[in-house]
Amino acid sequence: MKRLGFSLLFITIFIFSADAQTSNKQFVREANVNLSNLEFSIYPNPTDHDFRVEFLLPFDQELEMYIINTSGDPIKKFLSKQVVEAGVKNYKFEFPQDAIFGIYFLVIKSDNKVIIKKIEYKAGI
Repeated sequence: MKRLGFSLLFITIFIFSADAQTSNKQFVREANVNLSNLEFSIYPNPTDHDFRVEFLLPFDQELEMYIINTSGDPIKKFLSKQVVEAGVKNYKFEFPQDAIFGIYFLVIKSDNKVIIKKIEYKAGI
């Protein structure tokens, strides 16, 4: 049900933007669409080397994306406070050569919002 609500909001935003291009960003911000509403997928997960992250970004915003280990130490940074345009995003990432197999977390940050998703890094998948 939550996913349907987000989809309807995106459709409303899309229709609205077709009528009034200049008001689109203001409308989206007023609808309180933020990173906490972001639905994204990581695949394959578990992975043996590289993985993809896919999500729908409702409006342009500055993002950071990086992997941390279970101790919270950064392993690899993919985006560093980079403005990303609205739309469906699909990124391919690779684990560093020196990474050991285990549990890691993908962190996506925007302003003061943070999403963290678990990634299993396993041999021979």
